[in-house]
Amino acid sequence: PVHVRPDLGEPVMRLLPRPNRGAAVVVGVALALGIALAGCAPGEAPTPLPSFSGAEASLTAENLVYAPLEVRLPADTPLRVLLDNRDAGTPHDVAVRAADGTTLATSPVINGIATTEVRFGPLAAGTYRLVCTIHPAMAAVLVVDP
Repeated sequence: PVHVRPDLGEPVMRLLPRPNRGAAVVVGVALALGIALAGCAPGEAPTPLPSFSGAEASLTAENLVYAPLEVRLPADTPLRVLLDNRDAGTPHDVAVRAADGTTLATSPVINGIATTEVRFGPLAAGTYRLVCTIHPAMAAVLVVDP
């Protein structure tokens, strides 16, 4: 800041101490590290995905649409579809339905943003539907190959 000395009537620069930027960086890094580690107890590992032995496909729910619109899995083996719900605050699930409309398996309902899975099968070769029971217009085709 510039000040005027009353005895001289001239502007005089008053030097102020500079902030210690190095200390600010250290505090910022320590704060970020503390936030990143919050909730992690020493020696605690993240929860692993449940083990699965079979074939799987991934399905995304976004803007009330499944993607991809067709997934392929092999016949005669345990199957799993992983659902990634990217619709924040919107509930979705995925039901596996036979050609006659019979529900073979349904995942839990999850509010986005979250993931879940549905395990089913083995299934015979054929065409099945993957449907959101909350939003029936959301559908994809499951092709089970021989």
